[in-house]
Amino acid sequence: MAFYRILVFSSALSWSPLAVRGQGQGNTTCKGTSLDWYTSVVGETPCQTYQSLRRICAPNYTTRGFPIDPLGIGCNDPGDRQCCCNSIAFGLGMLCINCQQGTGTDVLPDQGINGAPGAYETYLFGCAPITNQSLPSNVQQTVCNNELKIDDDMYGIFWPNGQWIYEEARSQIQAGFTAKANNTFSAHCNTTTPTPTPKHSSISGGAIGGIAVAAIAGLAFAGFIIWFFLRRHRAAVDMIQPTNSRNMGEMDRQIDPFYPQPSDVTAALMSDAPISSTPPPPTTRRVGPEKGTVVMGWNRGSSDVGASSTISTSAPTVEPTPPEPERHLDAGQLGRSPSGRLPPAYGEQVL
Repeated sequence: MAFYRILVFSSALSWSPLAVRGQGQGNTTCKGTSLDWYTSVVGETPCQTYQSLRRICAPNYTTRGFPIDPLGIGCNDPGDRQCCCNSIAFGLGMLCINCQQGTGTDVLPDQGINGAPGAYETYLFGCAPITNQSLPSNVQQTVCNNELKIDDDMYGIFWPNGQWIYEEARSQIQAGFTAKANNTFSAHCNTTTPTPTPKHSSISGGAIGGIAVAAIAGLAFAGFIIWFFLRRHRAAVDMIQPTNSRNMGEMDRQIDPFYPQPSDVTAALMSDAPISSTPPPPTTRRVGPEKGTVVMGWNRGSSDVGASSTISTSAPTVEPTPPEPERHLDAGQLGRSPSGRLPPAYGEQVL
């Protein structure tokens, strides 16, 4: 294996005069249109992309004219090994060879220039550290900052046995172009580019402050609305309650008038008339058909109910009577005494 590497390195040094002339001025153009499927989407040839990647570590690097043998693109410069010691740079170098040679037209029998098994290990030329299907973090950060257009599918193209097949690589890259509408250059930048922490914190703090102020203002306004309506409701209740109490007090003491018939008036007069040992003078009264107003009242201040009645009627029509001498009314028949004598007479007897 070591002897094979020595032979490969020797062949890489024995370039043709055309290749040597191309080293000074760079050779990034394609021969023919075989790589137009790449250039039309990326905006540059794969040789230009390869040169831009190598210049991250070696600013003076210039893409030379590579021979048909893929081993001529070996990562043999100690100054830029961090940029070329990976599978992505190896794939771009293989595309650049097909670009310079005008191969890979997909017209039989032209199927592009391929790398045999073990070609990747030979390309590495003992460099370290090796990164497969990715770039070192600092190199990837520079790629994103400089907006280098390295297709996202270039990261996944890798054969464990070290070979590289042009037709398979082309099919995979073109499928990615179609699926992502030619926007296939930002996936790895999104995962590696750090977000500015101070700016994010400042915006987040301002947003939180604004939300807090809005929440406090909203709660204060809601509290004012509740207080205002409760105050109005309490004032309305205070205005209604005294009026209702006064009306109810008046209703407790108000009794509908009772209009007695003449017979009822007579009975009431007889029952409520004060008892006297001296009978009133007889009078002849005629109660008219008019009905009077009866007002009854009672004393609530005592546990013993003292009933009193006041009956007022409209004045009945009374015929005038001639004056008569004062006389006593007969109190009724008295019983006989055991002696058989009558009681002494008093006053004038009524015949």
